[in-house]
Amino acid sequence: ITPPVAIAAFAAATVAGSEPMRTGYAAVMFGWSAYLIPFLFVVSPVLLMIGTTGQILGVTAATVAGVWAVSVGLAGWLFCATGTPTRILFIAAGAALLVPGTLFEGAVLLNLAGAAAAAALVFANRKRAAAG
Repeated sequence: ITPPVAIAAFAAATVAGSEPMRTGYAAVMFGWSAYLIPFLFVVSPVLLMIGTTGQILGVTAATVAGVWAVSVGLAGWLFCATGTPTRILFIAAGAALLVPGTLFEGAVLLNLAGAAAAAALVFANRKRAAAG
């Protein structure tokens, strides 16, 4: 799905009658996690259910939240459209959540900071959407 050799995306663009490169970039936006998750398996075997129940639940929840936050940042939409600074902050919060909590000693604090930032961004976006 990666441009400029995004054969499936380019074929879909032909069928849809859209621009091939734009469709390729959209495919990357939707499929980026397929590239990242295998690397997370390597650096955090907890994602493969190797560890205590608490570790498995914590790392899995942080990873899912991280993928979600980065996806919101890439898509540029949650409850309403997000501007470039907010998108960057969502991606940064998601990246902080994607650092496995078992990777190094302070990684759990990084996860908590990412979770707090993501929650604040969601709240702000929801409030902005409600304001119209």
